[in-house]
Amino acid sequence: MARYLVYIFIASVLFLCFTGGIRDNGKYNKFLTTNRYLYMAEYLEGEEPFRRYEFRIAVKFKNRTDDTLYLDRCLIDSPYPKFGIGLVNSHKGSAYSRFWACIEHGEDFRVLPGAVRRDTLSITGPNEWDQHGNVVGVMEGRHRLSYFARSCKEKSQGVDCSVPDSLVQSNIFELQVYQ
Repeated sequence: MARYLVYIFIASVLFLCFTGGIRDNGKYNKFLTTNRYLYMAEYLEGEEPFRRYEFRIAVKFKNRTDDTLYLDRCLIDSPYPKFGIGLVNSHKGSAYSRFWACIEHGEDFRVLPGAVRRDTLSITGPNEWDQHGNVVGVMEGRHRLSYFARSCKEKSQGVDCSVPDSLVQSNIFELQVYQ
């Protein structure tokens, strides 16, 4: 038995030496995780300078709290939660940020304690240009996805239903444009 444990220990040490260890990148113990660390945005439509790109991202949201969480839904029949795309460690914004024109309807996604929700999102951008046709925001780099969530079903004045950003922000992923 002792010999068996020695073999497991040696194999573990070799694994960590050759792989450089397990790289967390903020993915483990997150509520919102993506399926990859690298995405390629591919041409979708438009002519220069108004070309648009798209990438698909599979995400998993796991409610690790003891409370039910509510994910905002833009329209009553929207199949996925409201989300945001942010650029990491930059004063500039992401070119994939969206403008949401939503209505209040009270039919948001309910995620029970311990439950998992999976979504595949089609993200397009850029979504804004300046008066000279220049893209507003950054197309490539380190990004993070976030869901709009709260801890109570109804939004009402005087009640704080906010959820810390750390619970609704994904791991960091790299985004590149395929030209």
